[in-house]
Amino acid sequence: GNVDAEAKKVDATIKADTTLTTDEKNAQLAKVETDRQAANDNIDKAADSDAINATTAAGIQKIDADHVPGRQRSTKRQLKRVMSMPKPRRYRMPSRPIRP
Repeated sequence: GNVDAEAKKVDATIKADTTLTTDEKNAQLAKVETDRQAANDNIDKAADSDAINATTAAGIQKIDADHVPGRQRSTKRQLKRVMSMPKPRRYRMPSRPIRP
């Protein structure tokens, strides 16, 4: 129920995250699936409605924690590129005024 919906939401968020590499995405997606299955198993084993609610909340919290955004990789590269560009020439005023 709620756990599966949360897993789908986090799954979509991970897939849409452009800061993650393919390997990082695959690792996080596998973790979401593992935690989803574990949460559903724990819900099935729960004795009463309070236990079901507690395990559902714990499962959702754990699934939410599975998405760790990556850092922007391109900023360092862009900064390096900008720093290596030639600096524009400054216009220098002539030392004495030009008279017509």
